Amino acid sequence: MKISDLILVVFLGFISVLSVFWVQDLQARSSDVNGVAIVIYQNQVILEISLGSDEYRIIRPEHVLQVNINDGLFTVTGTLGPIVLQRDNQTIRVVSQTSPENICEIQGATNSPLKPLTCLPNELIVRIERASNQDDEDAILS
Repeated sequence: MKISDLILVVFLGFISVLSVFWVQDLQARSSDVNGVAIVIYQNQVILEISLGSDEYRIIRPEHVLQVNINDGLFTVTGTLGPIVLQRDNQTIRVVSQTSPENICEIQGATNSPLKPLTCLPNELIVRIERASNQDDEDAILS
């Protein structure tokens, strides 16, 4: 191995490690504690959960099995069985579900639009959107 090859390997390793930290920092800065968790089952929005308050809106009642607002627990339909979501500390996570290797629970909590929760064996996705604010102006000022 030549010295130039070694320098290239060290440089690429440094860039790789640096990019991991950069992506984690980007996710942390994009978090929205007042966001809304949009729960999607089989490509249909079934539930919207506010992360900053106790508000929620059921879109498809046939897929929302139970709501326990005191504990922040929402039980929804999954392809392999019920899925329990928990809103806690302005984040949302999958608490329990049935899937191979429990991949849905391992993802942890999120409140970032850059880090959706995906539970593909159960055909469920939870994505975070910014809370709409009526005071925001979207018009172009002339």
